[in-house]
Amino acid sequence: MLRKFSYIIIILLILSYPAKGQHEMNFQFVDTLTYHYYESGDWENLIELANLAVKEGIDYKYLRQRAGYAYLISGDYIRAARNLEKALKYDSYDPFTLGYLYYSNLGLFRAETAGYYSSGMTPDQRKNYQIKSTKIVESIDLELNTAFTSTTLRSDPGYFRLGLLSRPLSRLSLYQSVSAFNQMGTIQYPTQKFRFQIRQFGYYGLIKYAVLPHWNIKAAYHFIYYDFSSSITYSNLGYAALSADFDMVTLSINASAIHNNQYVTKQGGLKAGLIIPGRRNLSFTGGVNVLNQQDTSRLIYSGIVGISLSDKVRMNADVTYGYQNYYNDFDAMYLYNSIDPVIFRTGLTTYFMTNKKITFWLNTGYERKEYFENNDYYYNQISILGGLQWLF
Repeated sequence: MLRKFSYIIIILLILSYPAKGQHEMNFQFVDTLTYHYYESGDWENLIELANLAVKEGIDYKYLRQRAGYAYLISGDYIRAARNLEKALKYDSYDPFTLGYLYYSNLGLFRAETAGYYSSGMTPDQRKNYQIKSTKIVESIDLELNTAFTSTTLRSDPGYFRLGLLSRPLSRLSLYQSVSAFNQMGTIQYPTQKFRFQIRQFGYYGLIKYAVLPHWNIKAAYHFIYYDFSSSITYSNLGYAALSADFDMVTLSINASAIHNNQYVTKQGGLKAGLIIPGRRNLSFTGGVNVLNQQDTSRLIYSGIVGISLSDKVRMNADVTYGYQNYYNDFDAMYLYNSIDPVIFRTGLTTYFMTNKKITFWLNTGYERKEYFENNDYYYNQISILGGLQWLF
């Protein structure tokens, strides 16, 4: 009888809801109706009512939890994290809040921040929310790349990379990869020419750690073995970065230095990003780097625009402009040190998430390169890269 009476009350509240503009908001009205929407999975009405309630000065933990969860299910990760962080201020130990802050930040590609929140949960709580805080192997990934040059003086290069991600601690990740590159060509001077072959092998390691919920530090090392027609060069690259996210805004600063047998190249940069709230998670990132090499400094500009086309497909468009000789990108994982410097590149990457375990990506890119032997001449290169990541 009591259960039937409760349903009658909820029905009456729902019938009165279309006139919500004239309805006097109060805690009981908001709490009862948002709970009903939460239980029935009516995320759109839950979000609408929760936002109205907050505007009317009604704000409490369960309201923010329900709104945050509704946004998370709807794929709006910025607003999900925003509401759940409000809920966390009411109760910093609530496993519901911590668990779904974890998943919201995963949706924003902030894995270390996600780990920071999960570190506040007990082992049983993490188990209930299907969260594994530490993993010897979290994922493996593979990339294969080839390119097509517009000149007969350079062969089509090939690139291979295999990576492994570990999570020793919930707030700490270790990523390692090995790579190989190969290209042949002819250097042609007015009076002579000679054939060459480049073979390159590399090891890369990156550590990320969440110092605070919105502050991460990174450190990386990249070793390169470079064989230019039996002339061997060893390069050692050290990299450090500090990044922070403030709701929609992300900021980062980085510095690196690479030493080879000839000289030291130093690089420092700033990067800023903006994520637009919504299901598409539209993002804009822009950066500028200073590359100092043999007492010469150059500016390199970069930008990325990303958008989710669906729950399983995301697309990023990128552009980089500047003299990229021993320039590093993506936390120093990619090093542009081929014989012919890149002066402009752009590309489009599409990510396909087939299920919760496997993600494929395809990148098509264009590069304009300067000839090593004559910097008054350039050639074009079209690149195709395919990748796969397997989560464990």
